Amino acid sequence: MRYAWNTHLFFTLRQLGWCDGVWFLLSELVGRLSGGRAQIIKYHLLVQPLNDMPHIPPYRGAALHVREVEEGDPLLEAMGRNPQSMRRRFQQGAHCLALLKHGDLVGYLWWQGGAYEEDEVRCLFLPQPEGRAVWDFDVFICPSQRLSASFAKLWQEAGRRLRERGFTHTCSRISAFNPASLSAHRHLGAHVVGSRIFMVFGGLEVSVGSQTPRWYVSRPGTPGPHIKVGPLGDGPVG
Repeated sequence: MRYAWNTHLFFTLRQLGWCDGVWFLLSELVGRLSGGRAQIIKYHLLVQPLNDMPHIPPYRGAALHVREVEEGDPLLEAMGRNPQSMRRRFQQGAHCLALLKHGDLVGYLWWQGGAYEEDEVRCLFLPQPEGRAVWDFDVFICPSQRLSASFAKLWQEAGRRLRERGFTHTCSRISAFNPASLSAHRHLGAHVVGSRIFMVFGGLEVSVGSQTPRWYVSRPGTPGPHIKVGPLGDGPVG
């Protein structure tokens, strides 16, 4: 068991690189020592130009179909998300696209125009430029489909629909400890424009990042930082 953990840890650190690897180790250490009461979360902030997304030929993913999911749609239950959380998403103005294969749900993507209230920490993300960029979140592809054209098919259709609405960019945050997701987004043309670290101690949250505000402290009942994310980001931090 210990050998398996050590092997997994070594493989993870190789994927993350030394900088994110150090933060990953600190996150694991803090979580274990505090019994889960404290944690360290690091996000990379990405911008993806909708015009630069690769195009997949029609014969790839021919069995895949993308459609919009509205509140009350039975497909929402298949996503396995908290119903109250999904209702809150729709109340904020979020949209959901589902990827189907022979009628079965194999993936989905959520997006929202305007400000997005993060549900993992206290933070409000503001995609830039305002009115031209959207925030995408909770992108999921079933494990059995991750080596297929599913991810590209979902994003190709999402890009087409967003361009029709006049949007030029999509912005997002991805865990710095999820190298597979980062790699997939970069393959579609996304690039990192900044990073943000949240140190959570019970209800206290301390964050530091490459965008203003550089430092921010929030307590329960107080708002988190408002962070602008767009093509003119200040660049990543360590």
